Amino acid sequence: MFVFFFILYAFSYGLILLNRGIFWDDWVAFNTPVSILIAMDRQLGMFWTGFLSVFLISLPFGILLQRGLTFALYFISGIFLYNILKNIKEIKAGARFFIVLFFLLFPLNSARILFTTTNYAVNYFTFYLAFWLLSKYLNKQNLLWRFLALVTFFFSFSTNSFLVFYLLALAYIVYCQKNILRYLDFILLPLFFWLIKILFFTPFGVYEGYNKIKIQNLLGLPINLFITFYTSFLAVLNKSLQLSFPQLIVLLIISSIFFITLKFKKDDENNKINFLLFVFGWIAFILAAIPYLTVGAIPSLNEWSSRHQLLLPLGASFILYYGLKILLNKLRITVRLQNFIFFTIIIIFVNANITNYLAFQKDWYKQYSLSENIKTSEILKNNTSFLFIDNLRELNANGRTYRYYEYTGLMEYAFGDQKRFGADINRISVEADFISGEKFKESKRTSYLSFYNLKDYLPKDFEYKVIINPGDIVITDKNVFKFMMLEIFEPLKFREKIKNLVNLSYVKF
Repeated sequence: MFVFFFILYAFSYGLILLNRGIFWDDWVAFNTPVSILIAMDRQLGMFWTGFLSVFLISLPFGILLQRGLTFALYFISGIFLYNILKNIKEIKAGARFFIVLFFLLFPLNSARILFTTTNYAVNYFTFYLAFWLLSKYLNKQNLLWRFLALVTFFFSFSTNSFLVFYLLALAYIVYCQKNILRYLDFILLPLFFWLIKILFFTPFGVYEGYNKIKIQNLLGLPINLFITFYTSFLAVLNKSLQLSFPQLIVLLIISSIFFITLKFKKDDENNKINFLLFVFGWIAFILAAIPYLTVGAIPSLNEWSSRHQLLLPLGASFILYYGLKILLNKLRITVRLQNFIFFTIIIIFVNANITNYLAFQKDWYKQYSLSENIKTSEILKNNTSFLFIDNLRELNANGRTYRYYEYTGLMEYAFGDQKRFGADINRISVEADFISGEKFKESKRTSYLSFYNLKDYLPKDFEYKVIINPGDIVITDKNVFKFMMLEIFEPLKFREKIKNLVNLSYVKF
């Protein structure tokens, strides 16, 4: 069973292991001195996982190591969930099988590819490990399991959204034991963690006020929950189902093979239980979204907002499985045909994930091509302030726009110094605010400008427009694998060819 889970999971996310790219906030950590990273993590109020990420990135091949760790931790979390669900008698074997597969494969949180989100993966794993330890304790009543569960839950709260999601663990105790008062240590645990955080890990300096809860966000919760359901459930399903006819036929054939190969015993149907578990899915989905909505972050597929989808797979999986169960039972669809529909959705999710991470591969190759072109540009070498116009945005994963510190990172990577600033024309108001605003002054005062690859930059008006145009080669889903093989086995030939992916032109201000 777990081997089958792993095969589908590996097809979905295996491209992460081959991607050597640097994206978004990764650029502020890449090549940055460890002392600066630790200082910034302290300002951010990071707990233990921030220092773990710093340690990993300092190692040779640190990017690939972190992506390997992320790949493993999300998968193992699914195995923990499978074993947790075994203790809930209302969830039968067939339902557990599909729920865990949805949990593993639902195309959410594509930002997991960032090595700066490895701390989320670690805390995600730690939370589900703690939940599994709790289930072991409730079954065996061994005090060691209880102690280990408390400790691991405590560390998982380093990602603060788990403080709200933890209500599911308390509900699980009530389900198993009824008397919650015997578990005051579990009830008080998040309060104890919050006290520790306020005393020792409150964000300060550049990150003062980070993730602060605001009244207007609380007032907007009802409407934002509906928006989140659209952006992180309906929109995900819609995007996953955007298939060409040949793609659909191939996926249906693959689904049929799995369907014929795997046999299931018929679960006893109870429509009332199905409805209650459907409601549970909504509760889990809401608890997963609330921590982000209260700080003004709406989970979505766009840009890097998918990192706010971290906790949504559990609720989404229950909503999808039991919502379809209720509907298909009402339509009197046979259980065997229902299982085929579930298999088809799973294969469609695998395809959607492959498409997502192929997009990140193409995004990285565009950035690599940019860096190769920057190296040979006399204009970029001899000037320091640039406005970028990106005419090749179709290669940007998740429809994103490059941040200023991605451009400064690319220029630092090319020239080995930190005296150049670049902003995308579509983000000019935000980027200009950084350079002229308090964040720049605070960073300069505390010597953290190297965090943004700007240690030696002197603010000035833009000198050149740098226009990113398509080059002589085109990367598509069909030929990207050829470039991946070149990158691994013929790196010199890859570098020579990939430079032609973009073409830079310049206009003087």
